[in-house]
Amino acid sequence: MTTDHMTARPASEGGRGRFYFGVLALVFLAIALVIWLPAILLWRTGETWPERWGARYLIENDAIWGSGLLQNEVAFKRALYDEIEPEVVVVGSSQVLQFRRQMFNLPFMNMGRGLSEVLDFERSFDDLTARHSPRLVIWGIDYWIFSQALQASARDHDRTTRQVSFATLEGRKAPEILSSEVFSTWNLFRRGSIREGRITWDDAIQSILHGASRPGPRLGLRAVATDYGGYVGDGSFYYFDPYQRPTSRYREAVENAELLVSQDRAVGLQPVAEIAEEAVADVAAAVRLMRARGIDVVLFVPPVSGPLARLVTRATPDRVAYFRTLDEKMEALARETGAVYFDALNEFDTVDLAASEFIDSGHPGEPASAKLLLYLASLSLEVAALMDRSAVEALVQEFGGRAVVDRPDFYARFGIARQEPWPVP
Repeated sequence: MTTDHMTARPASEGGRGRFYFGVLALVFLAIALVIWLPAILLWRTGETWPERWGARYLIENDAIWGSGLLQNEVAFKRALYDEIEPEVVVVGSSQVLQFRRQMFNLPFMNMGRGLSEVLDFERSFDDLTARHSPRLVIWGIDYWIFSQALQASARDHDRTTRQVSFATLEGRKAPEILSSEVFSTWNLFRRGSIREGRITWDDAIQSILHGASRPGPRLGLRAVATDYGGYVGDGSFYYFDPYQRPTSRYREAVENAELLVSQDRAVGLQPVAEIAEEAVADVAAAVRLMRARGIDVVLFVPPVSGPLARLVTRATPDRVAYFRTLDEKMEALARETGAVYFDALNEFDTVDLAASEFIDSGHPGEPASAKLLLYLASLSLEVAALMDRSAVEALVQEFGGRAVVDRPDFYARFGIARQEPWPVP
């Protein structure tokens, strides 16, 4: 009995050891899955590539780029700028993203959303033009950046939450990079976790295996795993849904604008009270810097669709006074520096923009941007000299009244086909 007991004991301990080893292996596998699956997904989709690699891939492959997590447009646009070394640059917010290289005779770069949103434009332009000075900068300058009510919140947001390729604006490494990546990636699988739509398990598996889950050369998690659209090699942006569903999108934009007007709510315009002198001084310093470097500067306030424009600019005496003061200060700056200034938001009737030419009620489409460019060419000799007038006029003539230009070959590369007729305004 004693012998049997002693010989059975090691077998029992060996079984226990194998059990514990199996449990540890499963725990290790689970941890590895949680950590490495997102890491592989982010790398395979190009989300965590160095911006320089991504910029070259975009240009060489006529690809689209859309970040799903990092939202590092600033760093990516700077890398594109270095690759292109443009002679014509458009800067501003998402409202300028439909200006494209086909509109100009010289190398062009759309830097929309490529500068920090913080009101520190002098430093931003100094850094940008120190690398390469273009001949012309067309600056779509949003009216709300001059509002005292928005300055503090904009600065706080930009300096504390905006990260550029895992680095803060000051260049320091952001803490807890891996845990933030892992949490954010897994969160994308939950419905409603990002505005463009959740990522399915099939999207993730296909992206890991093949680098993409949808047709065409794509880079970045949003571009790879959704059909929202993306940036192309000149820095401009293509929205896929307005091409697929032009009539539905037009109706949605009109209904949204009508709702805002009926509720007397203007997007982006908080109580303004007075123009913030700090913002005016910052813009003025940036313009003087560019002029000192021999760069021609055209400033314009981007338009929104007509009904919304009337609400934004004329609904109350405070708003009328706000834009009157803004125009006076910008016109004085233009006279001092030799720049050109045009308030396309207040003068939307001058450019003759139709509501159907907007991606939504607040973002001009490519035909609307082409119309605006033609008008700016009437104010600036440099714009007139560098613009491809015949191409821009042909674009307006053929596609005026639409929000997007019909480029079926381009969209087909990414598996996007138009599903509805063009809207009738």
